[in-house]
Amino acid sequence: MLLSTLTMAAQNVSHTTALPYSSPQVPESVIFCGKEIDLTRFDRHERMDRELLAFAYMHSTSIQTIKRANRYFPIVEPILKEYGIPDDFKYLMAIESSCSPLARSHAGASGLWQFMQTTGREYGLEVNKNIDERYHVEKSTVAACKYIKDVKGVVVLGTLPFNFLKWLVISAITILTYKPLSRTILKKK
Repeated sequence: MLLSTLTMAAQNVSHTTALPYSSPQVPESVIFCGKEIDLTRFDRHERMDRELLAFAYMHSTSIQTIKRANRYFPIVEPILKEYGIPDDFKYLMAIESSCSPLARSHAGASGLWQFMQTTGREYGLEVNKNIDERYHVEKSTVAACKYIKDVKGVVVLGTLPFNFLKWLVISAITILTYKPLSRTILKKK
């Protein structure tokens, strides 16, 4: 009985009729570090669409991230300002860890800024079997600022003028870990 009902219902569905759905509208542009980013290119549009859909429909994760952001952004913002890092970099922290100071990746990166042990030590964090400052909000943010400043120093060695493009490059390199790339850039100079 159920099978025949489902079969009849399936036959009545037109193959050309799409089921209704809604998704957040992707804007034509957004502002990052004070500069406008054009989202009309298909690749940028698709990446933004993916992020908006994930944020809009993964409610539990999105709401947790927003709640944590309200807790940690006020701590992080003055530190970023003190080091001259654009305020938008706080969103890098949100992307890296969903604003969870206890976040840990499968590769071993930990804390809000997802430092690996070695990188954390290089930027002044104490990391050993008893103490792990990658989980300390203020100390790890200071280390992240130093890290970003170092990446900026590497990028400044390039031929581009210091502008929005450099902040995008810094963001990308920071996410990907800049050490191998920075060594390559320095060797070419």
